[in-house]
Amino acid sequence: IAWPAASPKASGRLAGTEWRIVEIHGAKVVGGGTLRFTQSTVRGKADCNAFFGAFREKADAIEIGGLNATPMGCVGRTEAEQSVLSGLERAKSYRVDGNSLLLIDADGRPLLRLSE
Repeated sequence: IAWPAASPKASGRLAGTEWRIVEIHGAKVVGGGTLRFTQSTVRGKADCNAFFGAFREKADAIEIGGLNATPMGCVGRTEAEQSVLSGLERAKSYRVDGNSLLLIDADGRPLLRLSE
């Protein structure tokens, strides 16, 4: 896959971008995982498991669904991982601010903050 050279701030699109999860529901996390957007999919790695699913965007609206994750059993890390996956599926809009991506729910509450 050839990734575009433009940042999401310059291109205005998430497709072809890659991020690190740095906050879950406003709480800073270390090793929260990664997220990569393609034209129609999202994939990444949460705290323990790899995941993938469908993705689409229109203007600043976003829809992520059909997430599947590898079945690794990681003791003590499932709560944070479930928060990441749930946050992705509940995201309805997003905002790019400099090198940060904020995923927002239908009520305007921040779910996940990611960094380039």
